[in-house]
Order: sequence, then structure tokens, then C-alpha cells
Amino acid sequence: MIRTVLAAALAAPSPARTSRVTNLRNSRSVTVCVNARGPFVRGRCIDLSYGAARAIGMGGRAPVRVDR
Repeated sequence: MIRTVLAAALAAPSPARTSRVTNLRNSRSVTVCVNARGPFVRGRCIDLSYGAARAIGMGGRAPVRVDR
């Protein structure tokens, strides 16, 4: 199965852009392609695909830094 590294961010992507997301608990990072608008959950700044979250050792919510 292919696990893509995608994300949805509050700023609307046009065209799709890349951002580096770093898990602050373990300092692992991944570059993701932001190709959607969201998340629509209060308190979140970015939603990661399963593949991107797995790449930085996330199993759920975690504190992250987003560099554009």
C-alpha cells in the first residue's frame, strides 16, 4: 500500500506548497505537500496524512512545529 505524505492546513494552498513539520516530542521531521484546506477542528493548525504522521512517529495528536 502506498502511504503518501500530504497535509491540510488553515491557509488555502494555491498552488500546492510544501511545508516541513517537526514533531516536538522526538525532533523527527517530514516534508509534506499541503494540498487541501483544513483542519476544521478547533485548536489544530495542520492535519497530516497517515504516512506523514507515521514518518515522524505520531500516533495521534502531538505538538508540532510547521515551517513553510
